[in-house]
Amino acid sequence: MITDKQIARVLKDFDFVKVAKIYKSMKWKWATLNAIPDEKDLRKSAKTHLVYLQNNYPKITDIHSGGLRASAYQEEGLYTVVQLEFIAHTSVAS
Repeated sequence: MITDKQIARVLKDFDFVKVAKIYKSMKWKWATLNAIPDEKDLRKSAKTHLVYLQNNYPKITDIHSGGLRASAYQEEGLYTVVQLEFIAHTSVAS
C-alpha cells in the first residue's frame, strides 16, 4: 500500500528546481506542453504519476514519462518503498 504521507514526503524531498534547470539546459521540451517544463509542470506531473501508482499498486509498480519515473516495490516483504526519479540518460543491452 502507498500512503498519502509517502507521496507527500517524496514530493517534498525531490529537487524540482534542479531538474527544471537540467530540462532548460538540455532544451528538453515536453510534447504535451510544446515547451520546456518548469518546476510547477514537473511537480504536477510527478504528483499525477505518484497518485496513479497509489491507485493501481501492486498491479502497476512503475510509471514514467518525460524523464520522470515513479515506482514502488516491497522491501523484504515488510513495507512499500516509493520513489521518484529523473532519468536523463539510460543505456541497456541484452
